Amino acid sequence: MTDGEAALRAVTRRLPGLLLSDVMMPRMDGIQLLTRLRADPRTKTLPVILLSARAGEEAKVEALGAGADDYVVKPFTARELLARVDAHLKIASVRGEVMETLRESEERYRAFVTATSDIVYRMSPDWNEMRHLQGKDFIRDTDDPSQAWLETYLHPDDQPQVLAAIDEAIRTKTPFEFEHRVKRLDGTLGWVHSRVVPVWDENGEIIEWFGAARDISERKRHEETQSLLVGELSHRVKNTLAVVQAIAQHTLRRAKDPEEFAASFGGRIQSLSSMHGLLSQSGWQHADLQEILRDQLAAHETSRVVSSGPPVRLEPQVALHVALMLHELGTNSAKYGALSKAEGKVNVNWAVHDGRLRLEWRERGGPPVESPLKRGFGTNLIEQTLKSEGGSSHVFVEANGLRWDITLPLKTGGAIVSGEGNKSAKRRPLVPQSVPQPGPAEPLKGRHFLIVEDEPLIALDIVAGLESAGVIVEGPVSSVKDALRTVEGTSFDGVLLDANLRGEPVGDVAAALTRRNIPFVFVTGYGRQALPEGFGQSTVLTKPFTQEQLLQTAVRLVGSVLSGLR
Repeated sequence: MTDGEAALRAVTRRLPGLLLSDVMMPRMDGIQLLTRLRADPRTKTLPVILLSARAGEEAKVEALGAGADDYVVKPFTARELLARVDAHLKIASVRGEVMETLRESEERYRAFVTATSDIVYRMSPDWNEMRHLQGKDFIRDTDDPSQAWLETYLHPDDQPQVLAAIDEAIRTKTPFEFEHRVKRLDGTLGWVHSRVVPVWDENGEIIEWFGAARDISERKRHEETQSLLVGELSHRVKNTLAVVQAIAQHTLRRAKDPEEFAASFGGRIQSLSSMHGLLSQSGWQHADLQEILRDQLAAHETSRVVSSGPPVRLEPQVALHVALMLHELGTNSAKYGALSKAEGKVNVNWAVHDGRLRLEWRERGGPPVESPLKRGFGTNLIEQTLKSEGGSSHVFVEANGLRWDITLPLKTGGAIVSGEGNKSAKRRPLVPQSVPQPGPAEPLKGRHFLIVEDEPLIALDIVAGLESAGVIVEGPVSSVKDALRTVEGTSFDGVLLDANLRGEPVGDVAAALTRRNIPFVFVTGYGRQALPEGFGQSTVLTKPFTQEQLLQTAVRLVGSVLSGLR
């Protein structure tokens, strides 16, 4: 080519591996051609050697400054020119490989940033400037360098801790991780887990920091919920223990002997346990009054108890109080009132008016009632419970028996009455949903039982209860491994098997007992959903239990048909 414009058109049509150009050319000289080539991204890195008769440092500096890769002064030999051309072609080849590697690396980086759901960002070596951030629709993007990143993204309360972690990372030149709150796109606060690593130059100096942050807002919500649940559990356990302590103290003051204390105290604890079981079925949301009544009077002859009233759901605290009151009324009636006589009957009626539950307990056919009534723990419990809830109670001695009128205010959301309101419900006998049938009256004396239980106090109580009836007890054993070894080596008339041994499932033990035709019952404080797979319909003794319930279960166990136990 004899002029610069023709050379430019030729290069545009077909990119050469290298360009040799004279500086002095018509229409467009070599410097102008070079300037045009360096302005075009396609020819920006094209190797260019300028040829000129102008010697001297100034001419060479001008050419190199315009972007020439080399400047050759005429005259020159063919050997010199070929050597220079070869050298620059090799340099161009290496440069191309490096650029391709860099391009591939950038493509991988872009693909990673696009594919990941994490927030990614780049920071200056001193963290004064955020160079780039891709917020992934969680927090806002930063496309241009910004020094306001701290105020833009971080919650003010978290800034001191984050800055302290950054300072330590800069000082030690090490990666760091941190969990902190950020300002989300919608203006709310979220949580992220950030991990940042330094990027080094060839001299070991940090040239920037590369970071990724993951949205952990959901995890934080779960942790907060878990913390609240643990706190609520602790509160309920302490409250329950306080109630148990109070019941024990009041029962002890009234008991004439240890046997009477054990019976009264055990019954009241059983009342609490049953009510907890009912509430657990609804996730501690509510309990139905009819179910509470049936549950609390299940130990008595409930076919002689007739109830009438609309469906009413009580919130947990009120339900617990009502359960204890009904337990005391039922126990007193069985000891001194209508349920102590074969011909005696109890009518329980209720209605809800103006947010107040009005319940009547009426006894008929019992022994004569003396007036004034003797005040016991049950009477005091009913009166004090209702007083604490803003309610009231009145007891009347009538010719045919005793009558209690109970009024209890229901807080907002404390009761849910069906759409029929207080429309009179059909009077119905209070028959338990499932009445356990007594087993054959086969004596327990001399029977051989194995106790598998990991709670020492409960195990001791079971052992003492069975030994008092003449049972030969082996154990307790408290692990699945020990239980399997014992079961495989000895034959038993019955086994009481805890449904969970220190977090270990007991399905293998239950299977071994079934295989060896050894009758067993699960002993658990959980519902049937906690039983091993395949044993959901097995016999269950629910914790806590009374001595009477323990012995009745043992009698049914040894006297039952083996296949009926599974």
